[in-house]
Amino acid sequence: MTDFLVVAPCFNEADNIEEFIRRVLNKIKREDFLIVDDGSTDRTPRLLEKMGVNFVEKPHEGKGSAIRVGIKSAISMGKKYVIFLDADLQHPPEYIPEFVKKLRSGADIVIGTRWRELSKMPKDRYLSNRLTTFFVSLLVGEKLEDSQSGYRGYRVELLKDISVQTHMYETETEILIKLLKGRKVKVQYVDIPVIYGKEQSKIKRGRDTLRFMKMYFKLLWKGS
Repeated sequence: MTDFLVVAPCFNEADNIEEFIRRVLNKIKREDFLIVDDGSTDRTPRLLEKMGVNFVEKPHEGKGSAIRVGIKSAISMGKKYVIFLDADLQHPPEYIPEFVKKLRSGADIVIGTRWRELSKMPKDRYLSNRLTTFFVSLLVGEKLEDSQSGYRGYRVELLKDISVQTHMYETETEILIKLLKGRKVKVQYVDIPVIYGKEQSKIKRGRDTLRFMKMYFKLLWKGS
Protein backbone atom coordinates (compact mmCIF):
# COMPACT_ATOMS: atom_id res chain seq x y z
CA MET A 1 0.00 0.00 0.00
CA THR A 2 1.12 3.53 -0.70
CA ASP A 3 0.97 6.69 1.39
CA PHE A 4 -2.27 8.06 -0.13
CA LEU A 5 -5.93 7.18 -0.36
CA VAL A 6 -8.20 8.23 -3.21
CA VAL A 7 -11.80 8.70 -2.06
CA ALA A 8 -14.82 9.11 -4.32
CA PRO A 9 -18.15 10.05 -2.74
CA CYS A 10 -21.00 8.86 -4.94
CA PHE A 11 -24.80 8.85 -5.10
CA ASN A 12 -26.83 7.17 -7.83
CA GLU A 13 -24.00 6.94 -10.36
CA ALA A 14 -25.01 3.72 -12.12
CA ASP A 15 -24.55 5.32 -15.55
CA ASN A 16 -20.95 6.37 -14.88
CA ILE A 17 -19.50 4.25 -12.09
CA GLU A 18 -18.02 1.39 -14.15
CA GLU A 19 -16.14 3.67 -16.51
CA PHE A 20 -15.06 5.83 -13.58
CA ILE A 21 -13.65 2.86 -11.67
CA ARG A 22 -11.79 1.52 -14.71
CA ARG A 23 -10.16 4.89 -15.29
CA VAL A 24 -9.17 5.26 -11.64
CA LEU A 25 -7.67 1.78 -11.54
CA ASN A 26 -5.62 2.58 -14.62
CA LYS A 27 -3.77 5.11 -12.44
CA ILE A 28 -3.64 3.66 -8.92
CA LYS A 29 -3.76 0.34 -7.08
CA ARG A 30 -7.10 -1.08 -6.04
CA GLU A 31 -6.15 -1.05 -2.35
CA ASP A 32 -5.52 2.71 -2.45
CA PHE A 33 -9.05 3.47 -3.65
CA LEU A 34 -12.27 3.85 -1.64
CA ILE A 35 -15.78 4.72 -2.78
CA VAL A 36 -18.23 6.08 -0.22
CA ASP A 37 -21.75 5.34 -1.40
CA ASP A 38 -24.11 7.90 0.11
CA GLY A 39 -27.23 5.74 0.15
CA SER A 40 -27.68 5.18 -3.59
CA THR A 41 -31.12 3.90 -4.59
CA ASP A 42 -30.20 2.79 -8.13
CA ARG A 43 -27.89 -0.02 -9.28
CA THR A 44 -24.74 1.66 -7.94
CA PRO A 45 -24.20 -0.70 -4.94
CA ARG A 46 -24.56 -3.78 -7.14
CA LEU A 47 -22.11 -2.38 -9.67
CA LEU A 48 -19.60 -1.59 -6.93
CA GLU A 49 -19.75 -5.21 -5.83
CA LYS A 50 -19.39 -6.35 -9.42
CA MET A 51 -16.29 -4.19 -9.95
CA GLY A 52 -14.68 -5.56 -6.79
CA VAL A 53 -13.62 -2.21 -5.32
CA ASN A 54 -13.46 -1.19 -1.69
CA PHE A 55 -16.57 0.74 -0.76
CA VAL A 56 -18.52 1.91 2.25
CA GLU A 57 -22.31 2.10 2.23
CA LYS A 58 -24.01 4.69 4.40
CA PRO A 59 -27.44 6.32 4.74
CA HIS A 60 -28.12 9.20 2.37
CA GLU A 61 -27.04 12.34 4.25
CA GLY A 62 -25.20 14.35 1.61
CA LYS A 63 -21.83 14.64 -0.08
CA GLY A 64 -20.26 16.34 2.91
CA SER A 65 -21.15 13.39 5.10
CA ALA A 66 -19.47 11.06 2.61
CA ILE A 67 -16.36 13.25 2.67
CA ARG A 68 -16.25 12.97 6.44
CA VAL A 69 -16.30 9.18 6.13
CA GLY A 70 -13.43 9.42 3.65
CA ILE A 71 -11.38 11.56 6.02
CA LYS A 72 -11.92 9.13 8.90
CA SER A 73 -10.94 6.24 6.64
CA ALA A 74 -7.69 7.91 5.56
CA ILE A 75 -6.82 8.63 9.19
CA SER A 76 -7.60 5.11 10.40
CA MET A 77 -5.54 3.62 7.56
CA GLY A 78 -2.55 5.75 8.51
CA LYS A 79 -2.38 7.54 5.16
CA LYS A 80 -0.31 10.70 4.73
CA TYR A 81 -2.49 12.10 1.96
CA VAL A 82 -6.09 11.85 0.83
CA ILE A 83 -7.45 12.85 -2.57
CA PHE A 84 -11.14 13.43 -3.25
CA LEU A 85 -12.83 13.41 -6.64
CA ASP A 86 -16.40 13.00 -7.86
CA ALA A 87 -17.54 9.71 -9.35
CA ASP A 88 -19.69 11.31 -12.08
CA LEU A 89 -16.72 11.83 -14.43
CA GLN A 90 -16.72 15.57 -13.82
CA HIS A 91 -13.20 15.06 -12.45
CA PRO A 92 -10.97 13.08 -14.82
CA PRO A 93 -9.12 10.38 -12.82
CA GLU A 94 -6.13 10.76 -15.11
CA TYR A 95 -5.02 13.76 -13.05
CA ILE A 96 -4.63 11.78 -9.80
CA PRO A 97 -0.85 11.27 -10.24
CA GLU A 98 -0.36 15.05 -10.48
CA PHE A 99 -2.14 15.52 -7.15
CA VAL A 100 0.03 12.84 -5.56
CA LYS A 101 3.19 14.40 -6.96
CA LYS A 102 2.40 17.85 -5.60
CA LEU A 103 1.42 16.52 -2.17
CA ARG A 104 4.61 14.49 -1.91
CA SER A 105 6.59 17.57 -2.98
CA GLY A 106 5.37 19.55 0.03
CA ALA A 107 1.90 20.92 -0.72
CA ASP A 108 -0.59 20.84 2.16
CA ILE A 109 -3.62 21.28 -0.08
CA VAL A 110 -3.87 20.66 -3.82
CA ILE A 111 -6.93 21.99 -5.65
CA GLY A 112 -8.05 21.04 -9.13
CA THR A 113 -8.53 24.48 -10.64
CA ARG A 114 -10.76 25.32 -13.59
CA TRP A 115 -9.40 28.87 -13.63
CA ARG A 116 -8.21 28.73 -17.23
CA GLU A 117 -11.49 27.34 -18.54
CA LEU A 118 -14.01 29.35 -16.53
CA SER A 119 -15.52 30.77 -19.71
CA LYS A 120 -16.78 27.26 -20.54
CA MET A 121 -18.94 27.15 -17.43
CA PRO A 122 -22.69 27.76 -17.62
CA LYS A 123 -23.30 31.40 -16.70
CA ASP A 124 -24.95 30.65 -13.37
CA ARG A 125 -22.12 28.31 -12.36
CA TYR A 126 -19.53 30.87 -13.43
CA LEU A 127 -21.13 33.59 -11.32
CA SER A 128 -21.51 31.30 -8.33
CA ASN A 129 -17.90 30.17 -8.61
CA ARG A 130 -16.49 33.68 -8.84
CA LEU A 131 -18.57 35.07 -5.99
CA THR A 132 -17.93 32.22 -3.58
CA THR A 133 -14.23 32.10 -4.45
CA PHE A 134 -14.00 35.85 -3.84
CA PHE A 135 -15.67 35.67 -0.43
CA VAL A 136 -13.71 32.61 0.69
CA SER A 137 -10.47 34.28 -0.40
CA LEU A 138 -11.45 37.38 1.56
CA LEU A 139 -12.16 35.36 4.69
CA VAL A 140 -8.95 33.32 4.66
CA GLY A 141 -6.70 36.17 3.55
CA GLU A 142 -5.37 34.36 0.48
CA LYS A 143 -6.34 34.70 -3.16
CA LEU A 144 -7.67 31.36 -4.32
CA GLU A 145 -8.21 30.28 -7.91
CA ASP A 146 -11.18 27.94 -7.48
CA SER A 147 -12.66 27.44 -4.02
CA GLN A 148 -15.57 25.37 -5.29
CA SER A 149 -13.67 22.57 -6.98
CA GLY A 150 -14.29 19.22 -5.30
CA TYR A 151 -11.19 17.67 -6.88
CA ARG A 152 -8.76 18.10 -3.99
CA GLY A 153 -5.86 16.57 -2.13
CA TYR A 154 -4.97 17.14 1.51
CA ARG A 155 -2.17 16.30 3.89
CA VAL A 156 -4.09 14.10 6.33
CA GLU A 157 -2.32 15.44 9.41
CA LEU A 158 -4.03 18.81 8.86
CA LEU A 159 -7.46 17.23 8.75
CA LYS A 160 -7.00 15.73 12.21
CA ASP A 161 -7.00 19.23 13.71
CA ILE A 162 -10.36 20.44 12.42
CA SER A 163 -13.94 19.64 13.34
CA VAL A 164 -16.22 19.38 10.30
CA GLN A 165 -19.81 20.30 11.17
CA THR A 166 -21.66 20.33 7.83
CA HIS A 167 -23.04 17.44 5.76
CA MET A 168 -23.85 18.73 2.28
CA TYR A 169 -22.03 20.49 -0.58
CA GLU A 170 -20.85 23.32 1.69
CA THR A 171 -18.57 20.87 3.54
CA GLU A 172 -15.79 21.29 0.99
CA THR A 173 -15.78 25.05 1.58
CA GLU A 174 -15.94 24.60 5.34
CA ILE A 175 -12.85 22.39 5.25
CA LEU A 176 -10.98 24.84 3.05
CA ILE A 177 -11.77 27.81 5.30
CA LYS A 178 -10.85 25.97 8.49
CA LEU A 179 -7.55 24.78 7.02
CA LEU A 180 -6.55 28.18 5.65
CA LYS A 181 -7.91 30.77 8.08
CA GLY A 182 -5.14 31.96 10.38
CA ARG A 183 -2.73 29.22 9.28
CA LYS A 184 0.37 29.00 7.16
CA VAL A 185 -0.70 26.35 4.70
CA LYS A 186 0.85 25.70 1.31
CA VAL A 187 -1.76 25.56 -1.46
CA GLN A 188 -0.95 24.36 -4.96
CA TYR A 189 -3.10 23.73 -8.02
CA VAL A 190 -3.58 21.23 -10.80
CA ASP A 191 -5.26 22.53 -13.96
CA ILE A 192 -8.34 20.46 -14.78
CA PRO A 193 -10.95 20.87 -17.53
CA VAL A 194 -14.48 22.18 -17.08
CA ILE A 195 -16.85 19.23 -17.38
CA TYR A 196 -20.51 19.33 -16.38
CA GLY A 197 -22.79 16.33 -16.64
CA LYS A 198 -25.44 14.87 -14.38
CA GLU A 199 -23.74 16.38 -11.36
CA GLN A 200 -25.66 19.59 -12.05
CA SER A 201 -29.00 17.98 -11.20
CA LYS A 202 -27.82 17.01 -7.71
CA ILE A 203 -27.18 20.58 -6.60
CA LYS A 204 -30.24 22.52 -5.51
CA ARG A 205 -29.11 26.06 -6.25
CA GLY A 206 -31.27 27.96 -3.76
CA ARG A 207 -30.97 25.48 -0.92
CA ASP A 208 -27.23 24.98 -1.26
CA THR A 209 -26.57 28.70 -1.63
CA LEU A 210 -28.37 29.28 1.67
CA ARG A 211 -26.35 26.50 3.28
CA PHE A 212 -23.14 28.09 2.03
CA MET A 213 -24.13 31.50 3.38
CA LYS A 214 -25.07 30.09 6.77
CA MET A 215 -21.77 28.25 7.06
CA TYR A 216 -19.77 31.22 5.77
CA PHE A 217 -21.19 33.78 8.20
CA LYS A 218 -20.88 31.37 11.10
CA LEU A 219 -17.16 31.02 10.40
CA LEU A 220 -16.85 34.77 9.76
CA TRP A 221 -18.33 35.81 13.10
CA LYS A 222 -17.60 32.89 15.37
CA GLY A 223 -14.46 31.57 13.73
CA SER A 224 -15.48 27.91 14.20
